[in-house]
Amino acid sequence: MRCAACVAAISKPATVHAVVGPSGCGKSTLLYILGLLDSPDAGSLTIDGSLIADLPDNELTRKRNELLGFIFQFHFLLEDFTAQENVMIPMRRLGRLTEEAMRERAAFLLEEVDLGDKLSPPEPASLGWRTTARRGGSRARKQSARHPRG
Repeated sequence: MRCAACVAAISKPATVHAVVGPSGCGKSTLLYILGLLDSPDAGSLTIDGSLIADLPDNELTRKRNELLGFIFQFHFLLEDFTAQENVMIPMRRLGRLTEEAMRERAAFLLEEVDLGDKLSPPEPASLGWRTTARRGGSRARKQSARHPRG
């Protein structure tokens, strides 16, 4: 019952929360369920008033792509892509924006996380453009730019 109260409390839109607790208490399980990657053993999960339990995989994938954002500990960025191209990946999957609109949105989002300087191509000798040269903090900011709805 205590977990259900916690889940209800973190379900408000446009808020950021941390899930903390001792090892083995179910933090990862909770995040997998909230991320639509796993189903609860008991109870139910609703998003925007829709019961999630019986949705087919393709619908869960669509909801995950449209409604949720993940920032992974190890960032999962594509190393051969520019910052802007990495941010555009979820937008391409949704297929709602033109190429130009995606580029503009990605540029805006990179500016929002203080990475607007990565939009201009570097000098050939510079390694500052591609993911491989990115330090941890800026990699995390770049990944966070992927997640606002495109």
